[in-house]
Amino acid sequence: MTYGTFVEELFACLFIRNLKTSDRSLEFRQLRASLVKRMHEILASLSSRGSVVISPDSVHIIGTPQEFYEQLMINELSGALKRQEGLEVTVLIDYFRGTRGGIKSSLNLLKRLLPRASIYLFHTPMLRGWLRKLLPERSNEIIGLQHMKLYIFDDSVIISGANLSETYFTNRQDRYILFEHCKELADFLEKLIQIISSCSFQLKPDGNLALHDNCTVHPAEGSAIKYWEMAHNRLFQHLNSLPVEENINFDSECTRVYPLLQMGVFGINQEHDFLIHLFSLKDCTVKITIASGYLNFVEDYIKLISNFGTYSMDIVFASPQANGFHEGSGMSGYIPAMYVNLSRQFFCSARDKVRLFEYSRPSWSFHGKGLWIESASSNIVATLVGSSNYGYRSLGRDLEAQVLIVTNNEDLRSRLKQEHKRLFEHSSLVDGSTFLRPDHRIPLWIRMVAVYRFTEIHLGSFIARLKLLQTLVAVELCRYFNRLIGVIAMDESNKLVRVGYLSFWGARRNRFMKLEDVVPLSDTVSNTSDVIVKFHQYSRYFFFIL
Repeated sequence: MTYGTFVEELFACLFIRNLKTSDRSLEFRQLRASLVKRMHEILASLSSRGSVVISPDSVHIIGTPQEFYEQLMINELSGALKRQEGLEVTVLIDYFRGTRGGIKSSLNLLKRLLPRASIYLFHTPMLRGWLRKLLPERSNEIIGLQHMKLYIFDDSVIISGANLSETYFTNRQDRYILFEHCKELADFLEKLIQIISSCSFQLKPDGNLALHDNCTVHPAEGSAIKYWEMAHNRLFQHLNSLPVEENINFDSECTRVYPLLQMGVFGINQEHDFLIHLFSLKDCTVKITIASGYLNFVEDYIKLISNFGTYSMDIVFASPQANGFHEGSGMSGYIPAMYVNLSRQFFCSARDKVRLFEYSRPSWSFHGKGLWIESASSNIVATLVGSSNYGYRSLGRDLEAQVLIVTNNEDLRSRLKQEHKRLFEHSSLVDGSTFLRPDHRIPLWIRMVAVYRFTEIHLGSFIARLKLLQTLVAVELCRYFNRLIGVIAMDESNKLVRVGYLSFWGARRNRFMKLEDVVPLSDTVSNTSDVIVKFHQYSRYFFFIL
């Protein structure tokens, strides 16, 4: 693009919507037509993705947390199962989150739904071996979780980032979107739950956990490769079940929903692929808003947002007081300060058109997550809603599910705009003075800045682990190499024996002894067929190894 073309498009972005019809030249009309195509280019990465056409009237945006609790919901489900014999209930939760807490665990709470309900617990295949035994509750969740938040009722679906626990329905701000009477979307997501359940543990009527009948590989004790292949093949086949329409025309009124899964642990990266394409845009007409409870985006996203794109972007995240770990005990209490440090680093590196906002509401925490896309040159808007926080765990460890809603319906666009507006009612713009406030104080050990970084340090880590393995093997085998006989020699009289052997440090040593002092095999428990034979003397307990 030449400098003149760039200036022309820049002024078009700023003033084209304010021009009177009579003032628009043919060049401006052509320019506007080209700009309208930009929103279609944003959606180009979705051309190979399956989608569902829905009625915009079926989309209901729930703005505030609902006042019902986990305990009450379980009671309602239990009562409904008793009243309706044909009612089917399936619950999929994470294994480690579901089993922590002992008698107060989700697993113990869900037992009252048995035997009418099907309860499944997904166990990440990344946590296995000695690490699985060593990590305590909560800490083991770092390795990976079932993090999807999907609530399906017949042909209706609620997609959210909220768990079914008390704080999410009282004073924790999140996003909730209801898709009512959307059978195709509900069927797709229900099948997704069934697939993950088929690779999980099932809660049996006797209260014990056992692998699903179709789970042929144990996620923690079986082959990691075989478990990956089993889950990946089932998921990949399901993703291809949605119809794909190329050259989608949004000129007429249309609303589409694109399910985007992020399950890096199984090689599914739909969300990542879409966001890489989105954040790579060089388009001054586009505005993107991101909400996340935790400002810890992966490095790929940060580099593209800060240095590459030309779009404008607003990022909303939790203030220290609205962070879910605020006033936590132990090391958890320092987590808000760590996120303040991350936001400060991002603030210092971001370009001018990227703004940060902190969500702060007395006695509330912020867990909202999602993304809004709009363009000054198009009537198409899009929003991404689901469970992802766009961090490393979401990218490579957790199971995440979200949907991208794309529409040009005027009423739905208006409602999405109102949701977007509510997001900023309790948010304030971050500037340099924000980090000078006492509640944004960062402990020295957290804010230390790297002055040198070796980008190939991972190679050193790999070599160090090989060295550790070598040491462990050497320690284990040194008892066999130590005193290992290399040669046995006799003098001419056949009365003196020379034994050449290895010392502990690998040096060659000789031991001379009389023949009558050597213990024959007939007087030992060793046999000539043994791999290791001990060479003894009568006069001392010390032995060599043949």
